[in-house]
Amino acid sequence: MLWQGKQQALAAYASDGERAHPTLALLHKSLAPQLAEYLARGERKLMLFLKQVAARQVVFNGQAQAFLNLNTPDDCRHWLQEKGIAND
Repeated sequence: MLWQGKQQALAAYASDGERAHPTLALLHKSLAPQLAEYLARGERKLMLFLKQVAARQVVFNGQAQAFLNLNTPDDCRHWLQEKGIAND
């Protein structure tokens, strides 16, 4: 869906309709030099780079759970418990 939603844009990123998820993105290889320059300047804000290259937001309506962040072992255990999956 991200590929289809990008249309003619050189870059696209996912959104759940409420929040942007710029780490889930497609970038055309022609943007590599621009990205390299951006990083060489010490910049690290991905959303800012995506705005600079006119990236297209692709909304995944009704799929907020697909973008759940599991950052710690406790997050993972909690998610497994909610799903009723054994955590051995």
